[in-house]
Amino acid sequence: MTVIVIDANDGNKVGEINLDLKSAGVAFDDLSDNFIAATSIDGEELAILDVDHKAVLIFNAKGKYVGKSTLPTDIKLRAHNHYNGLGYTNNLFFIYNESEGEFGTYYGFKVSSNSK
Repeated sequence: MTVIVIDANDGNKVGEINLDLKSAGVAFDDLSDNFIAATSIDGEELAILDVDHKAVLIFNAKGKYVGKSTLPTDIKLRAHNHYNGLGYTNNLFFIYNESEGEFGTYYGFKVSSNSK
């Protein structure tokens, strides 16, 4: 899986990061390919949802697999969860649970012990 790096000022491509999925033990189609978080954590710069294994995978800025944060086994990951229900801010990876509450609920998960 390749992450394309874009210059925020002009929208031009400035680079690519190839994620080492083999070391993570996953295939491309295990992952949500619509969202990847920029964590701002040194050595753990990228986080992506592994839908099939209910985990958030962590990669460094060069694409090397660093580790994973396992999600609760009872969380239901449906299409809305990983197509338009993901976010990252304040060191929390957010996942939308459409079946909970009147309008759904967002869950925030701390996915790194290095986050402040």
